[in-house]
Amino acid sequence: MKIKIEMTLDVDVKIIKQLMAERLLADSDESVQYFVRSHVMSAGVGALEEALYFANLDDAVDVIKTNI
Repeated sequence: MKIKIEMTLDVDVKIIKQLMAERLLADSDESVQYFVRSHVMSAGVGALEEALYFANLDDAVDVIKTNI
């Protein structure tokens, strides 16, 4: 089954940039949008995979397409 997930987040750019600076990304080419998208996506997939793991179930998640 394929499930498309879309959302819009309202973030405080100043705070996100501080986080990026703490992770030594302030001078990189990575945009705030890319940083937030990649973190939200990886955290969501990771949470589902972790739930499957702790329920002793097979991995059942493959990211097919992203809009990052």
